[in-house]
Amino acid sequence: IQQLKQRMEDMERHYKYVSNLSPEQTNEHIKDIKNITRKKLDMAEKAESQKKYLFQTIEALTQSKNAFLWKNRDLVKV
Repeated sequence: IQQLKQRMEDMERHYKYVSNLSPEQTNEHIKDIKNITRKKLDMAEKAESQKKYLFQTIEALTQSKNAFLWKNRDLVKV
């Protein structure tokens, strides 16, 4: 509830700020928001890609470890 109240206050402050801008300033503000949003999206996509790569690496290492343990099961006491 506190986060929602804070978000509402932030939106009200932003609305007051935007309502006092000239049309040119409003267009610049919109461009800035689009650029920030695009950068955040790019970062999120990059993070998702890195996460997939890490999971694939972990899976490959796990399979390699399991294969090693199976191959050397007589030598390895688990």
